[in-house]
Amino acid sequence: MKLLKVKFLIILTAFCFLNTGNVQATAGIENGNEGVTASAASNAAITEAKYDRMMRIFISRLKLAFSETDDTKTVAILSQFSQQFHQQTDGLKQELASSVKQLSKEETAALYKRLVERSHNAELIALIFDERITSRVDKNPEIKQLLETLQAKSLEIQQTDLLALK
Repeated sequence: MKLLKVKFLIILTAFCFLNTGNVQATAGIENGNEGVTASAASNAAITEAKYDRMMRIFISRLKLAFSETDDTKTVAILSQFSQQFHQQTDGLKQELASSVKQLSKEETAALYKRLVERSHNAELIALIFDERITSRVDKNPEIKQLLETLQAKSLEIQQTDLLALK
C-alpha cells in the first residue's frame, strides 16, 4: 500500500509540476479558427465537467465504502463501483484524448491545470492517507486489491494528461 501511495504522489506531483505555468486558454480567433476552436473548447468543457463529476462520484463511493464498518459491505460497495468506474474511465479517456487533439498546447495546459486544482484531488489524497482507511486496507487483501485497482484506473487519466502535454 505504501508503494502505491508513493507512486500516486510521484505521478500527481509530476502532473502538478507540468501544469504550474500561468497559462491562459486562448480563443483562437487570431487565426480565423473561431468556429473550430469554439467547438473544441466546448467539447473540452463538456469533458472537463464529466471528469469532475466522475471524480466526485469516485470520492463519494470511497467515503461510502469506508463508512461501513463491516469489511464485507465495504468490499461489495467497492466491487460494484469498480465495474462502473472502469467503464466510465475508459470512455472518458477516449473522449479526453479526442478533445485534447483539437486544442492548442496552451489550451490543453489550461484544461489540465484546472483539473489539478479541483478540490477532489486534495480530498482523494486525504482519503488515501487516512489512518482508519489504511489500517483496514492493510488488514484486508481484498479491500487492498480493489482500492489499488481503482487508484490505478484513476491514474490512467492523469497519465494520459501527462502524455498530452509533451
